[in-house]
Amino acid sequence: MGDLAQAMVVLARAAERRRGARAELLEATDTIAAAVREQLRSGDKVLVEKYPPSKVTELKPGEPEPDNTVEYEAVRVRYVKPEGGATAEDALARDYALFGLKESQPTLLKVIGWKDEWTPHIANMNERQSFVYEAESVIRAFSRDLTVQAAAYEATAKKATKLVPR
Repeated sequence: MGDLAQAMVVLARAAERRRGARAELLEATDTIAAAVREQLRSGDKVLVEKYPPSKVTELKPGEPEPDNTVEYEAVRVRYVKPEGGATAEDALARDYALFGLKESQPTLLKVIGWKDEWTPHIANMNERQSFVYEAESVIRAFSRDLTVQAAAYEATAKKATKLVPR
């Protein structure tokens, strides 16, 4: 009976360790996503290399290779809180997985501007692990896009300034 008791103690410790690590991963990924989202406008999107990359087994003739990219988008999400009442807040989407929501148990998630048949969900642990490995690429891709947009706006504003009568 002592072996059983010892095994239960080991199991309980492992379960507690997993719960703690899960909570840390949830908090860390939502914090990173919220910080990224704060710099963006709804609708900003980038494609980055997916982690882990899709494994190519044997392709049949004419069959396309799997897409090894994943899309990140700055979105606005409406949802119902567990205690009732609807609200909206910004989030970062990795395909249909949502990061950075303050509410951990929202229901009736609806991303503003998405088709009704697209079903967003709170990111699961596998999606969160992938996000950690993709985060640097995501940040660099958004930075490049914002830099290009800023340069275009500056050039257009400079041209507009020259058109203003003096």
